[in-house]
Amino acid sequence: MIDMSTISPEVSRRVAAEVAKAGAKMLDAPVGGSVGVAAAAALTIQVGGEKQVFEAHRDILAAMGKNIFYMGENGMGCYVKLVANTVMGTNMAILGEALCLGAKAGIPVEIMLEVLKNSGASSRVLELRGPNVAKGEYKAQFMLKLLFKDMGLALETAAAQSIPMPIAGLTRQIYAQAIVDGRGDDDFSAVAATEEKIAKVTPKR
Repeated sequence: MIDMSTISPEVSRRVAAEVAKAGAKMLDAPVGGSVGVAAAAALTIQVGGEKQVFEAHRDILAAMGKNIFYMGENGMGCYVKLVANTVMGTNMAILGEALCLGAKAGIPVEIMLEVLKNSGASSRVLELRGPNVAKGEYKAQFMLKLLFKDMGLALETAAAQSIPMPIAGLTRQIYAQAIVDGRGDDDFSAVAATEEKIAKVTPKR
């Protein structure tokens, strides 16, 4: 069984143990990438489980993914996915917040994004989600409510291991406000719209 959902590493390990009791094997293989990336079979896939099982089923994963990483025992794929989504969500939130600062001064969003792309502040999130903020349009490629869920899983996993994640915790509260604002089914970049609302900013677009 190959479980490609994003769930708690501990839950994934318990499921793998039950699968083993039934005489089968399981890989956890959550994916990274939006709708367009999936359609192009270019997902990033991080995999946990027995390496021999992983190697035997690499071709199945290769039909969906371009970058496939073996991470170790069961649950390790889930760990890496939570790390990635925590970074991604935090990156998007600080991008939206900082753009509010420039927007308050009257600087058009597109100009700010162009400058950021050519500075040390550049990032993959800026490149892929910046255009959403520039247009004020947030058609879902990865729904905000799903990122909220994933960041919650990361915080629960960290808490169980006494790992402080204060920045991620605060960031998740901003996504919680976005859900209250009715943005849950929008792309996660819509957190920028909530931050504009909080800052009482109407950016030049």
